[in-house]
Amino acid sequence: MVVRFLAVLALLLPAMSVDAQVQRTPGIGFGDGRLLGVGYTGVIPDAAAGAGVLFFPSQRRLGLFGEGKTTWGTLRDEPSFVEDPVAFGPGISRLRKEDEWTVFNAGILLALNPDFALLMGGGLAQRTRFVEFVDVAEEFSFLVEDPEKSGNRANAVVGFVLRVGSQVALRFGMESDPRMISLGGYFLIP
Repeated sequence: MVVRFLAVLALLLPAMSVDAQVQRTPGIGFGDGRLLGVGYTGVIPDAAAGAGVLFFPSQRRLGLFGEGKTTWGTLRDEPSFVEDPVAFGPGISRLRKEDEWTVFNAGILLALNPDFALLMGGGLAQRTRFVEFVDVAEEFSFLVEDPEKSGNRANAVVGFVLRVGSQVALRFGMESDPRMISLGGYFLIP
């Protein structure tokens, strides 16, 4: 998956300049001056709800970003969720597992030109693993949290931000935990 991401990035690098395609307002490209971007960011499909900020403080090629993402809803609200599965005893088998995530990242942006910036950063990812069990007769099932697979872990993120209009940018990347593709969109404010 990382090889595919790098291959796509290599294909995009020669096509970074989109000056002929986008009408610009002077001074709002990456590294052209003070620029703030606010918008949506998520890890698809595991942590699809999120928000992010990017910021270039001056006419320098380095900027900052921060983001938070989480899973929509929680399996704890399901009627079949139980705190203590010991009461069910033997005669049950595992049916499926599902993870919920809360992820916070921060890092740097490197503007290669006013339309394209690389992003690199890290943060903290909290995974909550749920396991669904079913009885042998398949009369009932229940969900429990798996404390051995749940917990906090370090997260790394790499990707790029591409301006697609004078005030719109799209973000594409890869996360280490959850090991998925991350996407986003920002409204740019000079």
